[in-house]
Amino acid sequence: MTLDALRLEDNKYVFLKCIEKSGEELEIARSFSSEGKLGDALNHCVPVVDYFEDERLPHCGILVTPLLRRFDEPSFVSIDEVVEFVRQTLEVHLRYLMRACVYLS
Repeated sequence: MTLDALRLEDNKYVFLKCIEKSGEELEIARSFSSEGKLGDALNHCVPVVDYFEDERLPHCGILVTPLLRRFDEPSFVSIDEVVEFVRQTLEVHLRYLMRACVYLS
């Protein structure tokens, strides 16, 4: 479950995602959001802004990240934009995440 929201403390839009408390997603997301990794040019991961739990959702925690853009804006205009999107996605998967997996092991 996901939801866009307005964070009252700084009036910025954020993205809320319900994640399993028993999973590793929070640990992985926080590791990519650490100070040393935020400055890495190969790190295209969305930083974690906050995390909280809600007693009404006993198995889930709420991961808070910046809302980078609306899902439908802007749309791809050219094939070059699609190719660049795929290139960056593969760069993250093949270089950065593989390197991080070795680090986490």
